[in-house]
Amino acid sequence: MLVLLSCASAAGLALIGLGGGALWVGALAVVLLRGLLQPLPAPVVAAMHPGPGRVPALARLATWRDLGAGAGPLVAGVLLPLVPAALVYGVTAAALLAAALALRVSPRPPTAPR
Repeated sequence: MLVLLSCASAAGLALIGLGGGALWVGALAVVLLRGLLQPLPAPVVAAMHPGPGRVPALARLATWRDLGAGAGPLVAGVLLPLVPAALVYGVTAAALLAAALALRVSPRPPTAPR
């Protein structure tokens, strides 16, 4: 679900970059999909890091999420007057897509001994 919704969110970002009528469709899609995505990463990280490594992994997730939430709009605000919107949103969509697809090829979480 995390990978699928992240890929759809990346498509919404690409639509925002195209502008025109696609801008509003992309913006609506991104707002709705990001709301659906919000609770999904923590259980995935918790499953991938059982035992004593779970809390530090969740702390890293929260730290990087908060840094991205703060730095992303600042970087976009600096770049949008200098770079075409299609490029800014296209690169952002590509980065989100790459991160989502990396989850599909990451190793499976270890299973607990019985």
